[in-house]
Amino acid sequence: MLFIYQISGLVIVFFAFWAIRKALAPNNSFKEFFKGEDGKYSLSRLQATAWAYVIIAYQVSTFIAVAAINRIHEFSLVFSEEAIWLLGLSLGSYVTVKGITITQQTQTPPPAVVNALKRDTQASLRDFVCSDEGLDLSRFQMLIWTLFAIITFTVSYFNYIDKIVEAAASPSIANFFPPFSDQDDKTGNTILPTVDMSFIILMGLSHGAYIGRKLVPSYKVESFTREYIADMKLRKDTMQTGLKFKEIELQLIKDSPQVSTDKKIEMENEVLRIRSQMDKLQQEIVAYEVG
Repeated sequence: MLFIYQISGLVIVFFAFWAIRKALAPNNSFKEFFKGEDGKYSLSRLQATAWAYVIIAYQVSTFIAVAAINRIHEFSLVFSEEAIWLLGLSLGSYVTVKGITITQQTQTPPPAVVNALKRDTQASLRDFVCSDEGLDLSRFQMLIWTLFAIITFTVSYFNYIDKIVEAAASPSIANFFPPFSDQDDKTGNTILPTVDMSFIILMGLSHGAYIGRKLVPSYKVESFTREYIADMKLRKDTMQTGLKFKEIELQLIKDSPQVSTDKKIEMENEVLRIRSQMDKLQQEIVAYEVG
């Protein structure tokens, strides 16, 4: 049957992931695999997850195919050098980007940026190709090359498993699982599923551009400052409303013999405290608007 072993591997790994999540983290979603520290979808996380899934599925598919032809004793977990490079690039990029994001969040940015970072971020698919400034070429080209690489590797491993099945009548299929130091057949071609090294170099350059872009501050100070000023004005308006209620309450109890003097003093101090906070807030608003 067409690609039955390959598709079986993909399906089995997916349900294995689902079962593990259901058993150990039922309240969590697979979406968290793709979200970065800033709450947005992360291209490096997408890439690391995709490669991990594809490579695990490839090994499971191989195991199923070998078991189907009764050669399970010859099965061995082996990876081509190129596959290891691809997985290493994606994981390295993921760790590096995670470090950059955390570093940027723990540094002391302008107050407007701090305020913006505290907002709840809504993840969107556009995060894979867009930065805060708009469409990002470094993300765009990295996503395209990643898709090409995954498709190429998947086609390669589909073909690899077909060859294993076709070799069922052979005395041995050990040549399909060569040791890492001897992974070329007599024609000089790699036996294991792989992607050409020149493409991996291109992927490395793509990763470099993406990570380099991450190192550049991406926030717009003017935009965040406007938002910060708007937030302060909203807080001031809210405090103004609360102050009016406090003043009305104070006026009502001021001449009431049923309210103790301590309570009246406490209320007066509360009114003074709110007024003081409003004055400081107004000074900060003016400072940001002038500056």
